[in-house]
Amino acid sequence: MAIYFIEKFKNLRKSRNLTQEQIADIFHVSPQAVSRWETGITYPDIELLPALADFFSVTVDDLFGIDINKKEERVYSPPEKTEESNLFSEKPIISKWVADMYDQKVTDTDDVGFLLSVVGEKPKKILEIACGSGRVLMPLAKAGHDVTGLDADEYVLAKIPAKAEGLKNIEWRAADAVQDDWGAGYDVVVLAGNILYNIVSDMDYAKAQELFIRKAASALAKGGYVYIDYSPGGDRLLDTKKESQKHSGEWVVWEGTDSEGNYGKMVLLAGEYDADTRLDRFTRRFEFTLADGETITQDIPCAKHFAPLQQLHRWLADAGFTVEQEYGGYDRSPIGEDSTRVVIYARKADESNIPKDSFYKSQGKNRPKLEDVLNDYLEGDILQNALNFVSWLRANKMAPQYISICASEIRKCERGKKKNRGGESS
Repeated sequence: MAIYFIEKFKNLRKSRNLTQEQIADIFHVSPQAVSRWETGITYPDIELLPALADFFSVTVDDLFGIDINKKEERVYSPPEKTEESNLFSEKPIISKWVADMYDQKVTDTDDVGFLLSVVGEKPKKILEIACGSGRVLMPLAKAGHDVTGLDADEYVLAKIPAKAEGLKNIEWRAADAVQDDWGAGYDVVVLAGNILYNIVSDMDYAKAQELFIRKAASALAKGGYVYIDYSPGGDRLLDTKKESQKHSGEWVVWEGTDSEGNYGKMVLLAGEYDADTRLDRFTRRFEFTLADGETITQDIPCAKHFAPLQQLHRWLADAGFTVEQEYGGYDRSPIGEDSTRVVIYARKADESNIPKDSFYKSQGKNRPKLEDVLNDYLEGDILQNALNFVSWLRANKMAPQYISICASEIRKCERGKKKNRGGESS
């Protein structure tokens, strides 16, 4: 709605051949106030909206692009201000600057090329979460895939139409990836751009990360894949005992001038990591000098959750995925002790890719005892077969308590396997 109001108000003013100064005189506000309405820094006072709408012969709903006949359209009401609800709540002019900086600064293609190689050349129906301005979405579409992108940021989405001109196999829409439905029937769900480490939500961060994986499973067709590119701020993925620590200094992430002549700088300030919650808290500072000379500074509290690789594996297994490819980088290097990035290509459970012989030979006319089936699966690679069995349980909608029992057995197997290895090495 923010972009809609800005453009709608500008067009209405210009259709009457009025200047910002003339509008200011009519409504008894300063010319600077009108300028801020049209750049998204602030909006008219709520008491003034009916007068503005009446002057331009429209309704207040028209000013904000709200169609009251569409049931799915939601009217925005500001939430109660808490630290969590302030996360990434930039002023509109800052959000527009961030969208411009992303296009200017994030130009790497290694991750995109690698994604294309993993997904393959055969056309697929692909959903990308947090698609931004289309950095990944466009190459996927140009490679012949039928792609859909979701993002909550209307400013980055506004950049897609110009890039997608002439492409008929691409769609995009504004959506809150935590709250809104992702759709269904996709061959691949892409969680690229380190989105699992950059989720914006008021809910518990770890729960939000797990939710993304579960929603990916729901959005996939049977046998579909989730693609995850995850790098938790330089931390080692195998480090499950990272200690609490404080960060010092500051880091300039981006600095530059946007398409409207506003100069800005985004700086990460010192923070701290809490080992108990695995949350890394810090402050994101924006320092701006606008084209008209006005200066703006905004501090935004931020938090990110460090999920070690072991946790990712557990979430994937719980959601019914089997990891088929896993790399420590775009060079297909294996995961090592010092790995800080993981790329995962995991398949959603499908009865056709779960070993069946041992299950059906013992089934007969009646369902076998759970422990008998589990014992069959635990022959060979203990952990992988156990995870496959969890996937089978979920795919066949088995009782939740069976899944809980099986998860417990997996943990026992892991501990026993590690103990045996320790005994052999000693």
